[in-house]
Amino acid sequence: GIKPSEVAQVSVFRSQSPVDVSCLARCPHLQALTLTKCGISSLCGLSSCSQLVELNLQANALEQLGEMACCMANIRFMDLSGNRITSLVGLEGCPGLLELSISENRITRTSGMPCCLKLQKLVLDNNLLVNTAGLDGLPSLHHLSCIGNHLPRVSNLSNSPLLHCLNLQQNNLCEAPPLMNHVLLRELRLEENNLSDVQILTSSWLPLLQTLSLANNSISSLDSLSLMLSLESLDIRNNSICDLPLLLHALRGCFSLTSLVLEGNPLTEDPRWRRLVQGVLPSLLNLNDQEVARPKQLSFPTEVRDFPLYQLCRRQLKEQDDLIAHHNQELLSLVNSNNGSPEAVTKLLNGKVRHHQDWHGLLVKHLREHEEYGDDHIVRFQFQEPDSYDMIMC
Repeated sequence: GIKPSEVAQVSVFRSQSPVDVSCLARCPHLQALTLTKCGISSLCGLSSCSQLVELNLQANALEQLGEMACCMANIRFMDLSGNRITSLVGLEGCPGLLELSISENRITRTSGMPCCLKLQKLVLDNNLLVNTAGLDGLPSLHHLSCIGNHLPRVSNLSNSPLLHCLNLQQNNLCEAPPLMNHVLLRELRLEENNLSDVQILTSSWLPLLQTLSLANNSISSLDSLSLMLSLESLDIRNNSICDLPLLLHALRGCFSLTSLVLEGNPLTEDPRWRRLVQGVLPSLLNLNDQEVARPKQLSFPTEVRDFPLYQLCRRQLKEQDDLIAHHNQELLSLVNSNNGSPEAVTKLLNGKVRHHQDWHGLLVKHLREHEEYGDDHIVRFQFQEPDSYDMIMC
C-alpha cells in the first residue's frame, strides 16, 4: 500500500461518523483534500498539512476560519460552502488564494476580508450579507457572485477592474452598482432586486458586456444601451416598462443583440410591439424565448462592423473564448489522467494554477488595450432619429 507520507490526495464523501482531521498529520505531503459531509467542526488537525493546494470542506460544521492561518500558505483553491461560518476573518494565512467559494454560510459582512491580492474568483451565495465593505482590496478579482443575500447596494468594486462576471441576483438592491471602471465585464445579473432606475448602469462604458439580466425588478424605463457595444442577451421580463417609443430608442444601437425577453411588461399589451422591436434589432434571433425570423431588409451596419473599437472588442471576446475552450480541454485531460499518484496530483493542480495565470494575463492585456483608446474614443453611434416615434408606430 501507499505510505501515509506519500499520500498526495484524500477524498471522503459523507462519513457516518465525524472525521478526526488530526490523523492527517501523517500525510505531510498532502496537496488535495476533500472532506464532504464529514461532521468537521475544527481545522486544528490540518496544521501539519502545509503543502495543501486544494481544500474542499463542503457541508460540514465549521464556524470560524481563525485556525487556518497556520497551514494555508500554499492554498490556491478552497470551497467551504454549506458550513456555519459567520466571518471571513482568518483568511490572512492564505495570501496565494485564487478561488474561494463560501456559499450557504452565515456571513453578514465582508469587512474581515483581507487584501487577497491574487484572489480571482469569490462566491458568497446564500449568506446574510448586508454590505460589501471589504471587497475593495481585491485587484485581481475576475468573478464575483453574491446571489441570495440582503445587499441594499454594492459600491466597493472600483479596485477590481478585471471583473468579467458579476452576479448580484436575489438581493435588496435599490440601485445598480457603479461600473465606471469595468470595461472587461461580460456578464451582469441583477434580476430579482428592487431596482427602479438603472441610469447609472446605462451610462457606464461596458463594451464587452454580452449578457445583462434585469428581470423581476420595478424598472419603468431604459436609457440608451449603445454603450454596451457587444450586448447579445437582454432579459428585462416582469418589470414596469410601458413606453414603447422610449424602449425602441434604448434598443437602437444594440446591433449584436440576439436574445431579448420583454414578457411581463405593460408595453407588450400593444399589438404592434413585437413588429416594432424586431424592426430596430438587425441580429435578433430570439424574442420572449421564441425564435424569430430575421427580416431580410435588416443588416448589421457596415460603419459599426468596420469601427476599430468594435473590431477590438470582437477580437478580445474571441481570444477569451478560445482560451477558455483550450483550458477546459486541457483540464479534462488532466482529470482523466489523474491516478492519485503524487506526480499526477501535482500536474493537475499546477495545470489549474497555470490556467488562472493565463487568464489573468490575458485580461490584463485586454485592459491595457482599452486604456490605450482613452475616453476620446468612447462614442455613441449616431442615427437619423424620426421626428416622432409615432411615425414608425403606425
